[in-house]
Amino acid sequence: LLVGAVVIFLMGLDPLKAYQNLLKGSLGSVNAIGETLVKCTPLIFTGLSFALAKRCGLVNIGAEGQLYMGGFLATVVGIYIKGLPIYIHLPLAIAAGFIGGGLWGLLAAWLKIKFGASEVITTIMLNYIAIHWISYLVTGPMKEPPGNFPQTPQVEITAQLPRILEGTRLHLGLIIALLAILFFYYFLWKTTAGYETRVVGENPEAARYAGMNPARNSLLAMFIAGGFAGLAGMSEILGIQQRMFQNFSPNYGFDGIAVA
Repeated sequence: LLVGAVVIFLMGLDPLKAYQNLLKGSLGSVNAIGETLVKCTPLIFTGLSFALAKRCGLVNIGAEGQLYMGGFLATVVGIYIKGLPIYIHLPLAIAAGFIGGGLWGLLAAWLKIKFGASEVITTIMLNYIAIHWISYLVTGPMKEPPGNFPQTPQVEITAQLPRILEGTRLHLGLIIALLAILFFYYFLWKTTAGYETRVVGENPEAARYAGMNPARNSLLAMFIAGGFAGLAGMSEILGIQQRMFQNFSPNYGFDGIAVA
């Protein structure tokens, strides 16, 4: 903040006024707070994604791709499954988002275990595959008729995340993100699998000597990490956009690394 103030001052502007406007824009009204929390929601998920994988000694640079695949599966369930009540349809779409991201993360872990491929490299490569896969779908098989725009049809109302703050876009995804934080804590520090995950991250050889299975723990950690990122895509689609289109994430996956 001090460096920023100096730069603003050297530009001939008032740093105090700049920071006042920054606070007003982010926290100055109910709508501003709602928008701040809307942007915060996917960052919680992608931050958890990187953090959980790191606890297992894995560097997950693939949250962006996992986010896209989670958004993809959530969109598929939201569009093509019809006639269900919201209390069935919405949980199915949320679960689909988690599974989509989880499987994409699992693929990177499998490549590491099977072939020794660095997860740093494979997750980056899988990001591009996921992003271009979405681009292909919204300009081809899933394109909304009559085809004027590269986007899918709107998801069913029963698969959309309800608003939780009147007059804003803040949706149920924030509550799910807070529950994900609790799950992150409980899994890592209150379960046997979480303990093994942390031991494997600290020293795989010691974990193996103690009878643990580093490969199995790596697969589980990357599935959950990918699932967290998938929930970021799910929340963006079902809570904000209500449809899928190209580049629907402004790098939430990469920003999540800094959040973690």
